[in-house]
Amino acid sequence: GRQGDPGETRFYISLEDDLMRLFGGDRITGIMERMDLDEDTPIESKMLSKAIENAQTTVESRNFQSRKSVLEYDDVMNKQREIIYGQRKQVLDGKDLKEILLGMTRSAITDQVAQAFGEQTALDEAGFREMLTGLEGLYFPKDTFHFTEEELTEKTEQALSELFYDEAEKTYEAREQEFTPSIARELERVIMLRVVDEYWMDHIDAMDDLKQGIRLRAYANTDPVIAYKQESLTMFEEMISAIQNETVRRMFSVRIKTNEEVKRERVAKGMTENVGGDSTAPKKQPRKVTKIGRNDPCPCGSGKKFKNCDCAEYHS
Repeated sequence: GRQGDPGETRFYISLEDDLMRLFGGDRITGIMERMDLDEDTPIESKMLSKAIENAQTTVESRNFQSRKSVLEYDDVMNKQREIIYGQRKQVLDGKDLKEILLGMTRSAITDQVAQAFGEQTALDEAGFREMLTGLEGLYFPKDTFHFTEEELTEKTEQALSELFYDEAEKTYEAREQEFTPSIARELERVIMLRVVDEYWMDHIDAMDDLKQGIRLRAYANTDPVIAYKQESLTMFEEMISAIQNETVRRMFSVRIKTNEEVKRERVAKGMTENVGGDSTAPKKQPRKVTKIGRNDPCPCGSGKKFKNCDCAEYHS
């Protein structure tokens, strides 16, 4: 019942044959074997029309599932983007981030102490000193804490975390007074925005790599979309943790150049330009001499001929 030339009809029949062979199932394959039909024999029996419709439905279903998976991948990324851009908007709107930074500081210290303790209930002196290498000099001055072996046995993970955070808060307050509160607030916004952008751009690349490779999980009887959601959540949480730690680290270590330092830099730069890279005085470039005729106008601009001009510049 198709319209068109015989070539069109043969094309549609061939297309339906291919669909049926691919998606018709074992029953259709069995019929083909009993009827001794090879791959090139057109199948035109009306009793197989239902199988052809089912094959077409299967293809459409697979295409739908493929499109649905792509949408679910995009949905995960969009939700993460909403969180990050919400954070950026708070920064750009000028929100006071001091309490947020102090909360990040507490989390960073707590995580570092927890990592040092592991499954232990107390630290020995060697473990305590090793733990301090990542804390002192940043959150508080070196040699701020000294404990004997006996005292350490009584210090729990929570107790040490609180002691370290209290000192870190004092350090933060002292730096705020050094910068002035208004400059400290601006530094917090600038540093957080820069760190968020750096880590978010890296995360976008990592998520794209994950999406490209995650479909291989289907061969291991694992739903690739579920695997993608689980791994992307882990990656996102790791990124948030890294953003917090790096923001805190930069805020505790940032320095502002004083006017004296700026002046010294300018003087040093001027000296370098004057003496050259090897601290030697620059050589004077020889002045180019152009032959001037006696009857030519004098280059000084007097309007006189060169032989009649008495300017000091060209007649010295």
